[in-house]
Amino acid sequence: MRRFLKDYWALLIIAALAAPVMWMGTADILSAQPVNSNTIRAVDAPSGSPPFLLATGIDANIGLTLTPKGTGVVTINGLFSAPAIAQQVFINAGANCFADNTATPMIRTRVAQSDWALARTAAGAETQNIECAFVLPTRTTANKGVRIDSFSIVHQITVVALTSSAFQALATVTYANNVANSINATYGGAATITMPTATQANPYVTAATLAAPAFMNTANTQIVLDYQVVQANTGVYRLYGIIVNFTEALY
Repeated sequence: MRRFLKDYWALLIIAALAAPVMWMGTADILSAQPVNSNTIRAVDAPSGSPPFLLATGIDANIGLTLTPKGTGVVTINGLFSAPAIAQQVFINAGANCFADNTATPMIRTRVAQSDWALARTAAGAETQNIECAFVLPTRTTANKGVRIDSFSIVHQITVVALTSSAFQALATVTYANNVANSINATYGGAATITMPTATQANPYVTAATLAAPAFMNTANTQIVLDYQVVQANTGVYRLYGIIVNFTEALY
């Protein structure tokens, strides 16, 4: 009888260790792990508030990994605040920027090995209206896709100073069949940027900030940047590209 009771209590202890531990609305999912392990705690919540899962254990920092079995996937339904990450991309001028002066065009020029720019050596007073198209993973769901937070123009002025330089717009252009193109010339709010005109031995990285960064989620729309430079005779202007800092909502 004594041995039976001993075995009975041993089985009860094993069963208790293998089962979730409930305490004050929480459950530790132990899965028979040793007491010095990290684990997951499921926490109940009163009506009107969501329950949640949290990592707990002896370590100061504990990650949380959800791993489905086989070809299964982790599915999240309903409304939630999507995580977002800050990213940066370089928009190459040779592939994505254009100037409208066809008589004296800016052309892709080899400055040095692996160092190319969209460039023009002026043969008199010349005006270049320049546009750069941003190729970013935009989406059509509110607060999703990308939000441009700031940008910088990478360019160089040599030999002779520019007569003038003026930032024109960071804009969106929306297209629809048999409808005039719709242009929002203040995407992201007013841009704060000081365009240089003086010569400099090395390229400028001219930074701009936006007053009201916003996710671009309009269908059939691209983002473009426009500015103008006026060159003096023999002056050299080179545009390398645009550095774009943006936030991307992951899902």
